[in-house]
Amino acid sequence: MITISVSALIAICAAIVTVSGAIGVIVKFIMFLRKPEAKQNEEISKLSSRVDAVDEKLSTDKQRLDDLETGLKYTLESLLALLSHALDGNDIDGLKEAKKHLNEYLLGKVEK
Repeated sequence: MITISVSALIAICAAIVTVSGAIGVIVKFIMFLRKPEAKQNEEISKLSSRVDAVDEKLSTDKQRLDDLETGLKYTLESLLALLSHALDGNDIDGLKEAKKHLNEYLLGKVEK
């Protein structure tokens, strides 16, 4: 039979407590080091979703601006034809062409 003295038993228990305390401190330290990373990942995820929402809005705005630009182009073309006709009274073909383009644009706008 193995005999262990009381002082040896106390020393073994003290070693176990010390090792478990050290492991607890190491685990807490590792968790402390990882906490900023988890928070950073959460912030990046939030910012990424915000960027996606802004990209979607920008895409929609770009389409609207392109549509407005096209409409403005046809409106200015029509205005130019009207001015040309008003000045010399002969640009009937330009008026017909401008009317055709404006009509196509407006019909296409209604169908959307």
